[in-house]
Amino acid sequence: MIEHEVSILSVDPQQHSVRVRLVSQSACAGCAARKACAMQESQDKEWTVGYPAGEHYAAGEKAVLVISERTGFKAVFWAYVLPFFCLVGLMFGLSYFTQNELLTGGAALGGVALYFIILAFLRKRLSRRLRYGIRHTD
Repeated sequence: MIEHEVSILSVDPQQHSVRVRLVSQSACAGCAARKACAMQESQDKEWTVGYPAGEHYAAGEKAVLVISERTGFKAVFWAYVLPFFCLVGLMFGLSYFTQNELLTGGAALGGVALYFIILAFLRKRLSRRLRYGIRHTD
């Protein structure tokens, strides 16, 4: 299981869902020289997560976002592995038909851009397959 501490932004009791914020930091967060370093990085990410009917959450409360390893592997596959093979396949496939490297590279990048556009349209369908859970902090 992959677990991240999150803060709850809002609660929707009718939908049994909460909106949570995860502040992800790079590995530099524990470094003593992080304030002087230009490499320090922090990002806010927000998710809507369902919770079981018997649970109660409040805005501002701390909780733990739980992601199964299987869900993590699925997300990596859809976001990184499949587009990589799409890019490489298009490059080799198109280079077989044409000797124009600019056309081949541009079409391969365009194909990957099209892949991510299609992925954005299928976001709701993917969200049903990629399950996140939430639980109270211990």
